[in-house]
Amino acid sequence: MIEVGRQLLEVLDRHKFRVRACFWFYFEESERWRFVVASAEARMGGPLAGYRRIGALTRKVPGAAELLGLDTTLLTDKDPLLACLRKAVPTDPKTGGTRLARTWANGTFIAGAYIYRLPFRRKRASV
Repeated sequence: MIEVGRQLLEVLDRHKFRVRACFWFYFEESERWRFVVASAEARMGGPLAGYRRIGALTRKVPGAAELLGLDTTLLTDKDPLLACLRKAVPTDPKTGGTRLARTWANGTFIAGAYIYRLPFRRKRASV
């Protein structure tokens, strides 16, 4: 799952799909891992167009369509889940991925996550 997700993120980047955040997230209520992409594409072109584009690009990654199936979630680039994950991840995940398991952030329980990319806000310089 981790390798296919990484490859799909690379394909999305190559095809200029503006990925702000990308991660696997375990949704306890459905007991399923879902591949999550947060992008301005969900706001600007609408979620249906975004899902169609992700679906088409998924077919470019061997094994991705079979693995992901309908287990992809497209969020806007301003979704509250991103702020929640930023609180839970101690550093900017620039090299490899960052795993989270059984942790709380902003009052939200995170059963499991594997983060490829997550936007971090820069602290403003003090005067």
